[in-house]
Amino acid sequence: MDENHRGKIKKAPAPEVVKYLINPAIKTDLERSYQTILDINKAHVLMLAEEGIISTDVAKKILECTQEISAMEGHPTFEINPNVEDLYFNLEKYLLEQTGAEIGGQQHTARSRNDLFATEARMDIRGFYLRLCGMFNELRQNLINLGKANIDAVMSGYTHLQPSEPITFGHYCAGVLNALERDYERIQNAWKALNICPLGGGSMGSTTFMINRDRTSALLGFDEPMQNSIDCTASRDYCLEIIGTMSVASCTLSRFAYDLYMWSTPEYGYVEVDDSVAGCSSIMPQKKNALTLECCKGKAAHMEAFFVSVFSSLKNIPFTHCRDSSTEAMRFVWTALQEFEADLALLNVTIKTLTLKKERMLQAAVQNYCTVTELANYLVRHDGISFRSAHG
Repeated sequence: MDENHRGKIKKAPAPEVVKYLINPAIKTDLERSYQTILDINKAHVLMLAEEGIISTDVAKKILECTQEISAMEGHPTFEINPNVEDLYFNLEKYLLEQTGAEIGGQQHTARSRNDLFATEARMDIRGFYLRLCGMFNELRQNLINLGKANIDAVMSGYTHLQPSEPITFGHYCAGVLNALERDYERIQNAWKALNICPLGGGSMGSTTFMINRDRTSALLGFDEPMQNSIDCTASRDYCLEIIGTMSVASCTLSRFAYDLYMWSTPEYGYVEVDDSVAGCSSIMPQKKNALTLECCKGKAAHMEAFFVSVFSSLKNIPFTHCRDSSTEAMRFVWTALQEFEADLALLNVTIKTLTLKKERMLQAAVQNYCTVTELANYLVRHDGISFRSAHG
């Protein structure tokens, strides 16, 4: 594979294609998918050898060269030429140069870039997804700790932003935690659709070689192979599910951040964010702005937008492999995951350093008539009148 011979294609990519499609893809693949591609190559070659499709000697030479490329850790010492088309072809080009076309050329037996890239995307997302699950549970634990530490912090609850009934701050935290538990269950359920292996689907029609898909699936950490070769390369629904569930969670987080944001104002004075997560005005020295809470509120809107973008890229396209699904739809998947990561990280540090003003909370609850509902209840129990009369 070289820039002058890409199968039927005889011309090098246009400068515009290189600038807007190839170079950005190579850059992100070097940063995110370098080792993933090589891991897939290793699993595939090992399986080919085990099934007798290629010889052990050929597999050994390919794997030795792959290990050499792997040791470069995303900074290959050989040229990455955009005219070759993508990172995979550049890696393969080096393999062919080192081992010869008749040896290295056997690596791609019974495989397409379509099922390779589909597998790569799932593996890269899987790593990010698992890290986000850990951060999400860290947030839940931090909120548990905050609630437990403040079960004696009496405050007024609110409906319509008006004082309603007395609660404790621990009670409030428990309410948010219940919502976050449902959010996490939705996120957790997305694992089933994510961790299935498309390798072996080929371009979309599988292969006539007797490959062992269970073996490559297991080697790469998947639960099982996908059952239909067209589905292997066509499907990105798992991305919608992951972003969708994280968008729902970000809505919960935004509402939580909004409460803390209001309660941090001097007019409420219930909580104070730490100096390390606050900002000052350039002109008003008395200001202490809750920067992280403002950003966390806004990030829910971005998560919704990323979901809509991915959804819109996937609808009304053919149910097979195409760049709409493999490239354009995936573009904001990564951005969404990064945005959710920032949301969790900012809330985690804010919660861990939050200060409660318990006396101020109690004082407000004493003065804002939030106990008057219980006064009506008392009249019902002790004076025998109807609740409506007591309410009046």
